[in-house]
Amino acid sequence: MRWRRSCKRLMILLMFVCMTVKLHLEFRLLDTTKANSFSPWWTNETLGHLRGFPKTKSLPRGNATVKEGSLKHILLVGGKLGRAVESEKSQTDASEGIKDSEARDVAGPRKNETNKSVGSSSDAETTKSNGTLNAKETKKNSTEKVILPSLKPQKERENDLHLPHPPLSHIHSNRKLTNENADAKKDAGLEGGAKTKTTPDEKHGENILHPQVAKPKEDTKPKPEVDPKPPPKSLPRPLPRQALHPGPKKKTPSRRGVSHDVDPQEMSLSPEEIEKIKKKLEQLNEEQTIYNEETFGPILRNTTILLVQVHNRLENLRYLVESMRNTRGINESLVIFSHDYWYPAMNDFVTNITEFRVMQMFFPFSIQLHPHKFPGRDPRDCSWNVNRLHGLTCLNREWPDIYGHYREASFTQIKHHWWWKIHRVFHDLRATKVNYTGHVIFLEEDHYILPDLLYVLSVLQKQRSSHCSTCQVLALGNYNKMSPSVYKNFVERGDWWVTKHNLGFALDMAAWKSLASCKNQFCLFDDYNWDWTLNNLIQTCFKPRMSMLSVKFSRVIHVGSCGTHVKKRTCDVQKEVQAAKTRINLGKEWLFPKHLAYQNVYRGSGRVKKGNGGWGDFRDRQLCRAIWNGTASEETLKRLEMNQFG
Repeated sequence: MRWRRSCKRLMILLMFVCMTVKLHLEFRLLDTTKANSFSPWWTNETLGHLRGFPKTKSLPRGNATVKEGSLKHILLVGGKLGRAVESEKSQTDASEGIKDSEARDVAGPRKNETNKSVGSSSDAETTKSNGTLNAKETKKNSTEKVILPSLKPQKERENDLHLPHPPLSHIHSNRKLTNENADAKKDAGLEGGAKTKTTPDEKHGENILHPQVAKPKEDTKPKPEVDPKPPPKSLPRPLPRQALHPGPKKKTPSRRGVSHDVDPQEMSLSPEEIEKIKKKLEQLNEEQTIYNEETFGPILRNTTILLVQVHNRLENLRYLVESMRNTRGINESLVIFSHDYWYPAMNDFVTNITEFRVMQMFFPFSIQLHPHKFPGRDPRDCSWNVNRLHGLTCLNREWPDIYGHYREASFTQIKHHWWWKIHRVFHDLRATKVNYTGHVIFLEEDHYILPDLLYVLSVLQKQRSSHCSTCQVLALGNYNKMSPSVYKNFVERGDWWVTKHNLGFALDMAAWKSLASCKNQFCLFDDYNWDWTLNNLIQTCFKPRMSMLSVKFSRVIHVGSCGTHVKKRTCDVQKEVQAAKTRINLGKEWLFPKHLAYQNVYRGSGRVKKGNGGWGDFRDRQLCRAIWNGTASEETLKRLEMNQFG
């Protein structure tokens, strides 16, 4: 146990070092000119240090200049990272007569005034002897052109729009400038090697996107005239006025994160087309055609079945079938594709597979076949996040989930489909209905399997009785991300932690009967995820919990980061598949092992967790029950629509 603690400490230390190097490299990217102008993160020249410890009394003197594009230049001129140099409040109070509280209320860049340089050697000596200059001496004797924030009234500031603004085009920022912020940026002047000053508000995290600028107090003292000068030629050209004043923009819905909308393609069929497809699906489900059976022989009692849940991602399915073609023993298995979306191109692709036996079955209670009524999206239903404080008149107002949200058809369909397919495979198919003794491997369309998947399964089947006779689940997949050389051919025993082993697990008829004994809890647990629901069943319905044998080097890889739950701006399936192939090559020496190393550690499945919601609707629970009772039909849906179930 001591070496494990030492390894953990070493891993924590390595993580710290990696994060340190990562931050160092990120800050290095800020320097766009020369390496010698870069200051590493541990010095006092970084943005974070200047924000925490502003250098208020050590501004450069004389003709000191700052290199364009360096970190200092970015911090002083302003841009995406904000402004890091804090203006001296003593200078502002003495020269402008503004209170400290009012100066702190001013946020965002403001119009600057340029002080004339009247430096002399005697002034420099006075500075050294006195240590600190007061506001008047700084204004008179400073050898550097320091730009102080302007506190002119609003009317005078509007009249000064002709002043050149600082060059910001070299700073990459996707921040939207508001009208106030844009005017402020246009008002700010930059001359030669001058440096801009910012208020302390920007340093302490004020809202830079929408600053609340306090109206400055009018000062009766005469203000020096600002001598506007164009920016130096070496700096980039200033942004056009249109860039500073973009005007109102229409908000476009983000394509990232969880999508709460039903795919329009699933609701595009006409009633006539829906009726034709329903009849076709019913016929295909009744026929139970097995393709290529004449080539590879009939299905036996112990034939391994690969059960694939399919939606509409044809590209992912092509890569999955490609990996199946490279799997040893696939010609002795049966691959069943369970569809919840009628897609002719995908159907043609599946039926044209010739390397192994194939069967198709179709989920009859999909959104596509019921687009405007349950189990689809009934327009009379409540929106998933509707405000319940006001009186609701929507159809399912009495059935929110534990978080106060209402059902989303695109999510509940996945759980219904999974529940329907497992019942059909173990109870309704002629190939498995009588005395089936084989295993069913559960896959999805966005998985990629390793060549020795079936080989490892056969080894676990043979050795289960000697190493873990009580283990009912054979887990061939997980989400371990470390190098295959770390996991090698280790096999661990423990509780079936479904959420960590929800891909590539294998169940036989005995395991299914154990799960079916808790079917009522499966239909009542408030979670739209089938795997989280199963995990709750394992933890609460089984004593002791259902156990598993799990290989640590996963034989199934998930390559579908873009799916029903998550939407991204760009989805590169080919890149993910290439990464999977690279991982397979790294672990090539561990494929087709002669021996599996069984670990003595028994892994628990953690504490019981609360569900994720989304399964509080009475109709979803009743349809789930009808599926395991074998009574689910179109008549069932009609009765549910009319709320005739008690």
